[in-house]
Amino acid sequence: MGIQAVVDRVSEEIPGFEALVAGGFDGGVLGSHSAGALDLGERAAEMAAMARAYHEAYEAMGGIISMGGNDEILVTTTKHYILIRPYHQKGLYLAIAIASSGNVGYLRLKMKRYLDEIVRG
Repeated sequence: MGIQAVVDRVSEEIPGFEALVAGGFDGGVLGSHSAGALDLGERAAEMAAMARAYHEAYEAMGGIISMGGNDEILVTTTKHYILIRPYHQKGLYLAIAIASSGNVGYLRLKMKRYLDEIVRG
């Protein structure tokens, strides 16, 4: 399944969906979509920098922290939740923003599947 299919699913399945960007730790963008004023695609470099810094911190700790199924970064603002899930082995990440009234727990459950589908292409 390609990035556009994932974008379509996220738009339909995630209540309060605002925006998403998928890309590499190097700043490259695989795809993005915005459903409102917030555009994560325009901020792909910053999203990549957060995902890369997170990955580098893990590597620097020599694996002493356990990362895996719930490996993510949550940014909380007054208006949005932005969840960033890295895919360490491929140097990729997926960032999705939802309205602050949205359900972060539900988004967390769905993010792993979305990122897996993007990686499989």
